[in-house]
Amino acid sequence: MKSKPANYEKFIAQIFEILDKMVTGCSIIYTISIPECMKIAQSLKDHYDNSMVGIYHGQMLSKNKKTNSQLFKMGIIKFMITTNAFGIGINISNVRVIIHTSFSLSLNNYVQEIGRAGRDGNLAHSVVFYMKGDIRSLLIILTSGRAR
Repeated sequence: MKSKPANYEKFIAQIFEILDKMVTGCSIIYTISIPECMKIAQSLKDHYDNSMVGIYHGQMLSKNKKTNSQLFKMGIIKFMITTNAFGIGINISNVRVIIHTSFSLSLNNYVQEIGRAGRDGNLAHSVVFYMKGDIRSLLIILTSGRAR
């Protein structure tokens, strides 16, 4: 677990630092919302080769989800930035890093998501960024916006 800086530039720099240490394989970055997914994906596209970064979220067209999922499985996309919509049917042996930009919506989700790393038996890492405000954000999501 890592404390998430309030400053976005410092936060994304920490993500780059983690990803830059990854010599082989690929990475999945789980975000809490579609806007965050898009923002982080754009930051990665600006930092790395654009073709190495993919997105996946529930509001994408099915054909785009399928294409990005296939490109990830083929190793063309090295960094998949996603919401919790990604993962069903994903069995890639060389996932080396799982990053959560906030807490997962449930412990069950978290276990399933981190379980996608290191399936080939080689070393893999999982990092969860957190800050106090994330708890309120999750509560709002879990109560469909009714939290006060």
